Amino acid sequence: MSTTTVILTPTPISKQTGHKAPLKAKKTKMQTEVRITNSAPFLKRIRTLFVEVKKTFKAQGFKGLFRVYGWKIVAAFFAYYLVRDVTLYILLPWLVARHFVNS
Repeated sequence: MSTTTVILTPTPISKQTGHKAPLKAKKTKMQTEVRITNSAPFLKRIRTLFVEVKKTFKAQGFKGLFRVYGWKIVAAFFAYYLVRDVTLYILLPWLVARHFVNS
């Protein structure tokens, strides 16, 4: 069973210039190690990702979450609520109305 090790390190942003600074090979407080096996089920990987997102949010807040995950977290948040709202407010009422109209 092969194991992939992923080190998540936030990219520091220079306060003077606002540009991303090059990463140095030293350990920081926010360095987090995640071990994901290649044969792990999809849901286990998702659960691990959620745990890491939660830890990052608790440690750094929204700014840190955005620095570490970027626009991917915004896109995932938007997609989740889009699917949820379309299902609750469009699809289910349409199916219920179709059932009563055809009866």
